[in-house]
Formats: sequence, C-alpha cells, structure tokens
Amino acid sequence: MMIVWSDVYKSINEYLRLSTYPVGIKLLKSMGDVKDVRIRKPRVKLSVCQIVGLSRIYGWNIAASINDMTCIYGAIALGLIDPPADVKSGRVAYEGGAYKTMDVGEKAFRNMYRVNDRYEGFEVGPIHDLYFDPDIIVIYGNSAQINRLIHALTWRNGERLEFSSLGEYACADYIAYPIITGKPHVTLPCYGDRRFGHSQFDESIFSIPADKVGDLIEGLKKLHEAGYRYPTLYYGVLVQTSKTAYPRAFPKGYCVEDYAST
Repeated sequence: MMIVWSDVYKSINEYLRLSTYPVGIKLLKSMGDVKDVRIRKPRVKLSVCQIVGLSRIYGWNIAASINDMTCIYGAIALGLIDPPADVKSGRVAYEGGAYKTMDVGEKAFRNMYRVNDRYEGFEVGPIHDLYFDPDIIVIYGNSAQINRLIHALTWRNGERLEFSSLGEYACADYIAYPIITGKPHVTLPCYGDRRFGHSQFDESIFSIPADKVGDLIEGLKKLHEAGYRYPTLYYGVLVQTSKTAYPRAFPKGYCVEDYAST
C-alpha cells in the first residue's frame, strides 16, 4: 500500500507538535536517480547534519553527492566514500581531540555504523512535501516527544528499542543503523550536529525505516486514545498519586494497594 506522506505528517504533528519537520532520507546508487527539478543542490560544501538541518528547519528537498560533502565521517557512514587509512586508524579523531588515544579512535571508528553498499549520494526532504520515496524517516524532538514515539512502537510488540551513541557521528546512528538493521533507533546529536546542523540542547533523534511508519502511527493513535498525550498533563510532585491520576486504560492491578494494605 502506497504511503501518503502528507497524511503521515499530519498525524505525527497532531500527536507530537514538533518544532521542526520530520524528514525522509533516501540513499542514491546514482545521482541520475534525482528526477524532480525542484530538488535543490548545495551551493557550497556541507556536512550531512547541515543538509538534514536545512531540510527539517526550512522544509527544503535537497540532493547531495560526495562532491558536496565536508565531513568525512558522514560521507563514510552513508557509503559515499571508502574509509581513508588515517581515518580507519583513528589518527584523525585522535589528533582532533575526540578520543584519548589513536587506539581508542580506531575502536570508535570500528563501532561507527556504516552502510554496507556504495552510493553516489542521498536525498533529504520534509515528509509533508517529499519529492521522492524515502528509505527512512528522521524526527528530532525533546525527550517527551521521543518517548511517545518509542512507546508507540513498544505498544505493539513490547520489545525494547535500542538507544546508542558514541558521542560522535550521530548521522551514522540515525541513518546507517536503520538502513543496516531494518530497525528504529534513538540517538543524541553529536558535537558537529549541534555546531553545524542547528540541533538544540533539548533535542534527541528518532529514526525509523519507512516501511514501519504505519505501525508507528497506529501506536501513536491508540496511546493518544488511551490518555497518553503530548504535552504531558502534570499531576504534581507532592500530590499523592491515585488510580484517578493514571490514564483511563489502567485496570485493577496497577496500584500497590490492589495487592497489599498499607
């Protein structure tokens, strides 16, 4: 069934009230696959996080190749270039001050997610106005919004959703990981994403394969109906909780008093 991405955007925004647009990302085997003349090309060299930032903040569809890239790590993570020896060895990260020793830098590089295939470029666009079919969807939000997304998925299957980070190379986490594994992922913006990509102090990053977005929307809808809302309705830190304080869906058995007298 074809996904109507403008409808997905309306649903996500209804439940989460995001401050920036969710974006779709597609890796390109050939830049010749960019068909729509409305898709912008960078005028200067940029990093992956800057291109994603332009799309999620300004709503631009952008296509970029290795010739448009500055950050070597983002280019490697997306399969745009083979890893140079001094990057693989950890020398670049070590001399840049990112890790204690070259050995630690080398280990961090080995732990960085990287797609398995080679690509010529990638496209990024806001899901309410996409000019291509995305591989994954990326959402920036605060911890309460990201929690709603996580819960929307665990509502269906009860499986723990993985969060991981090296403190660096965030684009590898939110792009390469879901493409490699076919699973959603949560991570934090790295230093580069904050310095160049305009991510804010309160933001985390959620990404999900495009073919799993239907499950996400269903979970958001069902939990909203059960009383799980954003923004969260505050109850009060010094007020004794009671059954009436919980979402209406909670049955007998949720409170301690259902099992023991106090």
